[in-house]
Amino acid sequence: MLRRVALLARVSRNPSLRPSTSRYLVTPSRRNLQVASVLTRDDEILINRGDFIGVKPTNIKEDHRRTPENVIMLLREYHQKNARINGEHFMAGVLLPLEAGTNESNAFSDAFKRSADRFAPFVVSLCGTTMSDVASENRLVMLNRLWTTFEKLEIPITVDMFNERISSWLQNNNDFDPTELLQEIEMKHKLEPDAKTFSLLLQQLAFSGKGNSAESWEYEMAKRGIVRNLDVHCSMVLCAAAARNYVKTDHLIEQAVEKYSNSAQSAALAAALVGSAAAGDIERLRKLLRRAVIVTEAGGRRRNVLDVDFRAVFDVIWLLAKSSKSGDGKEYSALCEQILEHANRTKGFFKYLVRESERHVAHELYFTAIPILIDTLRVEDCLKNQRKGSFVVQMLPRFCNQMIRKGLHVDSVKEVCNRISASFGTEYHFYHSLLYAILTYKNYTPYEKYEMLEAFVDVIDPERERSHLTLPLLTACTNIQERLKMIYRITRILGYSDISTLDTKVMSRILLYPMLDSYDNGRNTFEVRLDTIARVLKSFGVSPEASWKLIFNWWKNRCANNEGNAHDNSDMSKWLQYRYSEIFDSPARPSKASENPPDFETFKSFVADGDYERVHSLLLKHGWPKDTDFYIVAPQIIDLYLESADWGCTTKMLNMLSAACNRFHDSEHDVYPVKNFDLLNILRRRITENAGLEVSAIIDYVYELRRMFPNAVAEYDTLVDTIQASHRLFSGVLFNPVENERSVDLTAGRVDRIIELLVTLIKLDMITLHMNETLTPSIINTVLNSLGWSAAVDTWLKFQSNLYLSNGMISLLKYSIGWTQNRSHTHFVLHKAKSFLSESRANSIYVAALVAVKREDEAEKFLASGHHGIKPLDAVHVFRLLNAINYKSYDERFVVSFARLCLQYTDLMEDSSACAIFHNDWLKLCETKRLGQLPVELYDLFKSFGRPLDYEQTKKVWRLAKVHSKLTQKWIFGSGGLLNVTEESQKQHNDSFESKFRALEEKLNSPDGSQFSSQQETLSMDSQGRQEMDRFVANVTKLQLVDEIEDLRKAVGKKKKEQLEAQV
Repeated sequence: MLRRVALLARVSRNPSLRPSTSRYLVTPSRRNLQVASVLTRDDEILINRGDFIGVKPTNIKEDHRRTPENVIMLLREYHQKNARINGEHFMAGVLLPLEAGTNESNAFSDAFKRSADRFAPFVVSLCGTTMSDVASENRLVMLNRLWTTFEKLEIPITVDMFNERISSWLQNNNDFDPTELLQEIEMKHKLEPDAKTFSLLLQQLAFSGKGNSAESWEYEMAKRGIVRNLDVHCSMVLCAAAARNYVKTDHLIEQAVEKYSNSAQSAALAAALVGSAAAGDIERLRKLLRRAVIVTEAGGRRRNVLDVDFRAVFDVIWLLAKSSKSGDGKEYSALCEQILEHANRTKGFFKYLVRESERHVAHELYFTAIPILIDTLRVEDCLKNQRKGSFVVQMLPRFCNQMIRKGLHVDSVKEVCNRISASFGTEYHFYHSLLYAILTYKNYTPYEKYEMLEAFVDVIDPERERSHLTLPLLTACTNIQERLKMIYRITRILGYSDISTLDTKVMSRILLYPMLDSYDNGRNTFEVRLDTIARVLKSFGVSPEASWKLIFNWWKNRCANNEGNAHDNSDMSKWLQYRYSEIFDSPARPSKASENPPDFETFKSFVADGDYERVHSLLLKHGWPKDTDFYIVAPQIIDLYLESADWGCTTKMLNMLSAACNRFHDSEHDVYPVKNFDLLNILRRRITENAGLEVSAIIDYVYELRRMFPNAVAEYDTLVDTIQASHRLFSGVLFNPVENERSVDLTAGRVDRIIELLVTLIKLDMITLHMNETLTPSIINTVLNSLGWSAAVDTWLKFQSNLYLSNGMISLLKYSIGWTQNRSHTHFVLHKAKSFLSESRANSIYVAALVAVKREDEAEKFLASGHHGIKPLDAVHVFRLLNAINYKSYDERFVVSFARLCLQYTDLMEDSSACAIFHNDWLKLCETKRLGQLPVELYDLFKSFGRPLDYEQTKKVWRLAKVHSKLTQKWIFGSGGLLNVTEESQKQHNDSFESKFRALEEKLNSPDGSQFSSQQETLSMDSQGRQEMDRFVANVTKLQLVDEIEDLRKAVGKKKKEQLEAQV
């Protein structure tokens, strides 16, 4: 429909009076001339048109039934439906016809003169963010042309027109002096400014850094009898926030509620957010964002949303993107994504999403445009036939066109492509659009096109099967020598060795016929010229086989289309026959038997032997062996390269592995050859390879890995390996990965990037953090030791708001309770925790922290008050969390004390399922640590509270106690013991442990034990139980990165190693 907007224009019969900015196709009409505007090259540059081959301009036809009123009506209707218009429609449908009217009156100029207040303000407003596909500097040019046209046509200027002009200036970041403009309005145009005028002028004060002078403008308003309304008040808030006057900003927000009701708080907060973003005051912005959050419920689901208009949210995102150091929005992309996540999605939100994504792309803010574009797919369907994905299909090619048009560096293009590919997957064929933009861009030289294709060929065509992609490189060359040089690059560097697969008609037109003519000196026969062509092609990297097939295809095409004369075609046939026997049937042809690629079994044996150099040589020479089972070889070869290869070879192997896995992976398979923890190990190697690597570069590589291995996602089966790999990865980010020392460059900014890295890994399904994760407590503990309390609390709050992970509060509470003993810090953490956690879990963590820092009395006092509200399952989960955190430095006292407090003051002993989890966790811990005294003590504790263990659990306790008893008797209390133990100590040991152990043994062997009557079996470990426990110990040991058995062996010495193993 909108393509018809630009059809109407009425101009003079005199062609000489047309303006210099455009050309017109003239046809006669009854009143005036109906014309169709044709954009000049300068006009196309303004609206980003005419830069790519094959993209046709808008087809503007004459239409005698259209009037200026209809054109404006269609523009207004489209604007109301979509909140945006197309720059080309404005240029050809409004601006050019109006400019034509400056020479001789036409329908457009007459309509605007008659009804300036009806048309002009709306047309001026279109030169702002509404024209989302045009950059702001180009919109300003079009606005200035429009305003100049109004003045030439002597169209009456109104206050509404001036207000829209100022608004467009603000939206296009045009700097102007509010005082001078006010004088122009009043003195030159004799107009009376209204409240909207002053509101806009105050906004300019804020954006120009002069917000402190806003109070003097209240006097100017009073002199003119203008009363402050809510819009003006919000502009005052904007000025105060942009000037970083926090006290005044808060006062004005409170004043808005008092003067204009509670609903005004949302508008005042929105203005404060925009002002803080304009000032680049990120910390203040975060505080205001937290202040603006409210909790809503829909469909039984709670959601934290920003209680401000979504238009202000988009303004904040825009200002953050523009203020980024790199100028592409990358610095604040994570913050913008978080803000967008909590935006208030009211009516019209989707239209603005689309508009803002176009706006960010037009201004080269690619890294903030991506999350906005992704959000268009998350908006709920409003209509049954709504197709939200169609906009993504249209928008992604614009991404590509804009990046190529603006000459974005190839590394930055790769970063943007990786993020888009990781976010949208392969279904939108983004790289096809990128390649099309590269090959059709008019301002690229052939060599520039080649360089861009070389950068992406491994992604676009890893198997080198699409040789037609290189044909535009040859057609872009202007002479034979350039084409021959390009052929060399194509065959030798890009890897497309067989040019005979290219289109024969095109190759004959641009290469073969010109070469044939250039070698014709009047004496050479046709066959000699063919020999010369073949020899020249060989010198430029084309194999004799490919040359022969190319000329053979040329001969077939000549015969089919009756090209050339019969004599030449006959000579070509003879030459082909002769050369065929020479190339393909010659007995002197060297045998390639020795070059045959190895089979899969041989290749797998090389990988298993760790022969990296031979494996890499085979991969480069032959590729993957036929029938390679990647489910077997992928994990082995990744480990081999990470241990032995340099980073360049590793990258080459990963590209080849990516292409193979994504090509042969069948959706019916339950597993993917490459696992998510493999990607984490690759990231770790990347950090080790580049000391001092910025976290932002690591995040970019995360997106690249996700693009390469899209199905390597976190699963339950890989949980243990994932936790191990994630801890190693973040230890490398926080510490020096080579020297294992604390990073001296750990700053608040780096911590923010680390949080962004974790968010990205979770978002891309490389890591899954469960309820009792220990990664965030480890990070917060490092920040606490390096940067102090405030930075650690900020980190914890960001983990809560971004990921809803609160386990790091255990590190903060232990620090504030046991180290600084600052009660205000403790209360602050508890208060903030209850915003995201239930009271039960928060109090459970608080009690656990008290017990961990040896404040059992205080914990018992808190529990005895009866107001804790701790549920058994929360107590159990916190118990498991503390055990996981304290694994390396195990605290036996904590386990007993916390268990006693839970049994005594909570409903734990009444909850059989919670008790079962509790028992299993401490039994696992005791088995892993080879503890014998602790399980007996816990057995007695639970038994004293009426919650005894079942037969299997009791048997596990007995087994651990038995091993402990034998070892202590042999190595401590025996005659050959290592320690000189007194009789008093031996007596105490017998009273505290041996007596309980004997009682437990008697209980198990007693015939009166009715609870065990059905389970009478030997108390010695059978082979199956031993194997199960060994597997469990191996898994837990792998999980916690500590080999306790090895430590025990080292403690007793090598001489007694075999004896100790026999005892165990």
